Amino acid sequence: MFSNKIIIILSSVTNSIANIRQLQFSYWFGSQETPKFQSVIPMLAFFSASFLIGVTAYIYNRFVIRQYIPKNRVLQPFSIGLIILSLVGGIFSFFRYSRVSFLGTRFFLTLFVIATLAWTLYFAYLWRKKVPSEVIKYETRIVKKMYLRKSRS
Repeated sequence: MFSNKIIIILSSVTNSIANIRQLQFSYWFGSQETPKFQSVIPMLAFFSASFLIGVTAYIYNRFVIRQYIPKNRVLQPFSIGLIILSLVGGIFSFFRYSRVSFLGTRFFLTLFVIATLAWTLYFAYLWRKKVPSEVIKYETRIVKKMYLRKSRS
């Protein structure tokens, strides 16, 4: 009697899991039936915004920070990587709209959204944790180089 209830509960759970669309293989790797531009707009907006952030960070690094090594070590790879990820994500959004069978799947769009967010969060973490200590080391090295050379001669 107790085992029958467990079997009924487990079968209802497996039936409800089978009905969840996001857990099915065809949801992630199937192409759209009809091209819906409304389903691509959020992805294009996300990748466009990340592209603009990457370009802005690159311009800021190039013209405002210039040759300040500790900040360049973080901003330059961040901006270039963000530009590349957002361009590739935009291309995969276009594939989704064009109903390309394998490359236009939800899986690749989700993968590039997660990669873009992870890239941004990793470099934000580096900017907050590593750059201040690197700036202090860099500044002390410059001061030592400037004043210790003069004292030797």
